[in-house]
Amino acid sequence: MLENGDTVYIVDFSRLARNVKDLLDIVETLNDKGVKLVSVKENLDTATPQGKLMLTMLGAIYEFERAMILERQKERHSSC
Repeated sequence: MLENGDTVYIVDFSRLARNVKDLLDIVETLNDKGVKLVSVKENLDTATPQGKLMLTMLGAIYEFERAMILERQKERHSSC
């Protein structure tokens, strides 16, 4: 169980959630509990306005990348 003052380390935000909404909800829940979230790859402080902006932009990029991968996989399977 996570408690106030704990720190959660993740490889990157793309591994935490599949879309921007879920990512922001998870980060907000952790922040509300006083849990610090550290991404090794992005090195963002999600508690600052700048960090929240970057988190939202990165989440959108990761969501777009995932959608493109799924689309390419679908095209590959339909052409077989």
